[in-house]
Amino acid sequence: MEDLEVWRRFKAGSEADFTLLYKLYAPVMLRYGCKMTHDRDLAKDCVQQVFFQVWKSRENLSTPPSIKNYLLKALRCELGKKATFKSKHEPISDDAVLGSEASYEATLIKDQSFEFTQKKLTHLLTLLPERQREVIFLKYYTGLQYEEIADIMEIDQKSVYKLTYKAIDKLHRLYKEKPQPEALSLRERMSGLASTFQQKAGDIPTKVDGLQVSGSGTLLLGLKKL
Repeated sequence: MEDLEVWRRFKAGSEADFTLLYKLYAPVMLRYGCKMTHDRDLAKDCVQQVFFQVWKSRENLSTPPSIKNYLLKALRCELGKKATFKSKHEPISDDAVLGSEASYEATLIKDQSFEFTQKKLTHLLTLLPERQREVIFLKYYTGLQYEEIADIMEIDQKSVYKLTYKAIDKLHRLYKEKPQPEALSLRERMSGLASTFQQKAGDIPTKVDGLQVSGSGTLLLGLKKL
């Protein structure tokens, strides 16, 4: 609930709370943007644009149930406006065998014989189709629930289950093609995925007209690229 209080103060015009929101959520937004576009500069620009827009329209914004979800969804929309990011709705067949959300996925994650090295898994993730890679990032890198992922990706929850199932199944099959002798279990890898792509909060340079903010990275309002 603390971040919602920060959001309310930000809406009331608190520059300090706007800066705090930036520090809290810009890093995960940048990682998400980089995973989706493979273009760090584009991802930075889109993150900056999202924060510029939320500041500009702050008085008219409602208070969302989850600030992180709201900002990730806003970033996804911003990325979607760029020609280099084409959100393709991958067709999902209904014959995928799924029980509950924890069925096959949970079985694989609990299987201690299914092992990956960090480098191997990072490489395999790049081989996944765009939307499968996205759902894995949102689920395991940011820790979102299926319902939250469905909202961000603008698909139903059943489709999120299927994408997750297909992604992990493909990772399993790709891994089996070239076994690795030294590895960590999938459970350990999935719980530690965020560290692989962790970025510094100050790695997104921004400028804002009339407002200088201290911290790792300079934040001013009116966003212009350095």
